[in-house]
Amino acid sequence: ELHKKVVVSFHDYFLFCVHFIMLNPNFCSFERDLDRCLACLKRLNYKGIDRSYLEIRRKYISELLALVDAIHAPSRFVRDVIVEYYGDTLLSKIVVVENGLNKKAFCSPTEISTTPPIKVAFLGNFLRHKGSEIFKEVLLHFQNDSRIRFFICGNLYEPLKVIPPNLQILGGYSRQNLSSLLNSLGIDLNLLLSIVPETYSYTLSESVMSGVPVVALDHGALGERVSELGVGFLIPRESPVSFLIKLLEDIRNDPLLLDFFKTQCRERQPQIPSIEEMGEQYLKYFYN
Repeated sequence: ELHKKVVVSFHDYFLFCVHFIMLNPNFCSFERDLDRCLACLKRLNYKGIDRSYLEIRRKYISELLALVDAIHAPSRFVRDVIVEYYGDTLLSKIVVVENGLNKKAFCSPTEISTTPPIKVAFLGNFLRHKGSEIFKEVLLHFQNDSRIRFFICGNLYEPLKVIPPNLQILGGYSRQNLSSLLNSLGIDLNLLLSIVPETYSYTLSESVMSGVPVVALDHGALGERVSELGVGFLIPRESPVSFLIKLLEDIRNDPLLLDFFKTQCRERQPQIPSIEEMGEQYLKYFYN
């Protein structure tokens, strides 16, 4: 009525489910069956939700997306999910604009060459949907191995029953000091083990800008971006522990495997958008 342009922006999965992490116990892959959705939400102790609520909610969101002028997706993965779930008539409305960083806060390490012990960091909040259970199993396998050291760079929301001598818990960090923290510790590899298909992953951008390659599960925007940028290793989301253990053993035995990806991180840094570049894209697509 006010003749204003309306833009809907997807940054999580709330427009697909009230429980926007969509884990019960694993990612549900955008379940369409309302009865299964209702049973899931009840198990998660959501109150006052019945089948009619879910029907009304889905109908409302579909009508909302049909009315808006544009839909913002931070990655092609999110764009494709929207189209698959809500229909290809929305494709012409969807604009992909990647999330930007304050790139001035980041600096790459001065050295490229990798030397033992290999230093591996779990980067991000230590939570199940971010891959904490995967990390615990991998840590247990290497707990007596002096040739590899582990770090947790993030808030420890889940306790560890055993803290082996080759693990250091650093706690939370700010985006402004992450690069200097990783470089001061000499981190060689960041683990981004989210079992939820990420919609973008700021953490990947932060790793690339810090010059540190990654290991990630091959799904969602995270898998898409790691593959496109060529800045690390992708492991299957099925049975990830065994694949990750084998990969870390190979890197431990031949640390120079990482040098290529460290160089790749430096070369791909211009492809990570700054906040200013992101803003220019917003203006270009949403305010003209």
